[in-house]
Amino acid sequence: MAEFSSLELINEIADFLQVSTSIGTVATDIFIGFMPSSPVVCTAVYAQPGISLMGDPLVRPGVQVLARGITYSSIHQMAEVIFGVLQDAWNISASGSARGRLSASHEVGPNYRDGNNNIVFTLNFSFIGTRIVG
Repeated sequence: MAEFSSLELINEIADFLQVSTSIGTVATDIFIGFMPSSPVVCTAVYAQPGISLMGDPLVRPGVQVLARGITYSSIHQMAEVIFGVLQDAWNISASGSARGRLSASHEVGPNYRDGNNNIVFTLNFSFIGTRIVG
């Protein structure tokens, strides 16, 4: 049995997005832990802090997904696709390392423009899962 890893979780989420949507391919336009300047249209998955309780058999990390694009309508549509597959997703892991549930913290909407005037939508999720996997 292995201890839960938030890095494994975000890797599993990136893989899940690749398999479950047509938004892209991991390491080509779906990135883990960073968002490069190119390609402009891409998605990034980040580990975020969550609640940690000593002795608790559950883990509760946060996950943030950023979707970047050129036009508001196209990137909003991509954010809706991401929201649709991740909101209330259970046991997304093919390997079993991400046993638990993702839950959205908000609807699609929060967005900003980056330094190159591209639109970036922010999606935040909470994960509740088991501390020991395997």
